[in-house]
Amino acid sequence: MSVAAALGAGAPAPLRARSEPALLLASLAWSAGTVHAVAAVVHLEEWLLAAVFFAIVAVAQFAIGAWLWARPEPRALLFAGASSAALAVLWAVSRTVGLPFGPEHGHAEGVGVLDLVATGDQVLILAAVAALCIGSAHVVLHPILIRAALIAGMTGALLAGGHAH
Repeated sequence: MSVAAALGAGAPAPLRARSEPALLLASLAWSAGTVHAVAAVVHLEEWLLAAVFFAIVAVAQFAIGAWLWARPEPRALLFAGASSAALAVLWAVSRTVGLPFGPEHGHAEGVGVLDLVATGDQVLILAAVAALCIGSAHVVLHPILIRAALIAGMTGALLAGGHAH
């Protein structure tokens, strides 16, 4: 069964628009987008192409958050899950073996708190989409769990801060 079929493409959205679970899921995207906006600024002097990439990712994540908040339809959920998975994999590659291009190609980047916050947000989005597919969203999208993840991530970012290289 495809993910689209599991989410019931064409069926009513598994989340209600402007509901608390939709807002919390959107907040994860907005949190990751905020981190990527910071990364865009940090990379301006290091590598312009990376700064542009992070800026595009930030705008996309703000838009995905708005889409999840206003219309958490299956297409929005699939796009949020797929893009979050892709970004998490890209981050993992950049932190383990390094990217195969760029000024530091083949050199693994350091891990920073902001990196972990954004990647954690993306993994939680992916987990929520997966949970919606298998019918256990009440666990993953429980408001207390999502609030705790957002508070922990943002507190860690504020207290420890920084982007590693």
